[in-house]
Amino acid sequence: MLTGRRRRESYGWLAAVLRLPAYRRQDRAGRAEGRALLEFAGLAGRADRLAGSLSHGQKRLLEVVRAAASGPRVLILDEPATGLTRTEIAALARLCRGFRDAGLAVVLIEHNVEFVMDVCDQITVIDSGTVIASGAPDHVRGHPAVLEAYLGRPDLVEEATP
Repeated sequence: MLTGRRRRESYGWLAAVLRLPAYRRQDRAGRAEGRALLEFAGLAGRADRLAGSLSHGQKRLLEVVRAAASGPRVLILDEPATGLTRTEIAALARLCRGFRDAGLAVVLIEHNVEFVMDVCDQITVIDSGTVIASGAPDHVRGHPAVLEAYLGRPDLVEEATP
């Protein structure tokens, strides 16, 4: 998890090798931040384990936390819910909302519609490279073009139209 934070550190290699005060200070701060992020992701009990020993879902959460630890202004996640259980998806949703609430812009590229509708404030739906709907989840959920493109049933489009 700490590897994500390394790009934000400002000490040189000599300070790291000699364990100079600047290195020790930043290392302590990084570990404290890492513990907080792991706690937030529900992984605090696994902090001392190697990433390879974690389950698929735990690895996914760790990947998201590691990316956030690098200090981005925008966090882009491509299909983060793929292969996750319902419990793991709920943890991922909690994590994304927490990052959003802390001021980090989170962009999801995701096919899990239930997850997207639950987490996102704004949704853009693309079909064959063209934007067919954009807006709040409630607007997009009932949009005729979205229903037709993804459900493929014109009768559902007619039922959804007020």
